Amino acid sequence: MGNESGAWVDEEFEALDLGDPRRDRRAKELLKRFAAKPTASIPGACDGWAETIGAYRFFGNEEVEWTNMMQPLSIELNMEPRHRPKPASGGNEQ
Repeated sequence: MGNESGAWVDEEFEALDLGDPRRDRRAKELLKRFAAKPTASIPGACDGWAETIGAYRFFGNEEVEWTNMMQPLSIELNMEPRHRPKPASGGNEQ
């Protein structure tokens, strides 16, 4: 899988902290896989049986909470949008 196809994952999930750098890497890799094949099943999105088993183990890990996975996105949503220009003042403000 090309790095450019998942570069957005590295950027958007830069602040991801699941308590272990290996979990962080695994989460980002899975996000890239599922983004590349959004309609695929877990085995269909993964590259081989070992990666499929790793994905199921990751999802079954009691120390990985979905709220922790979403934390970097909620931080981003509360910040000023980086990719959208600010609206111009047109004098029509009320």
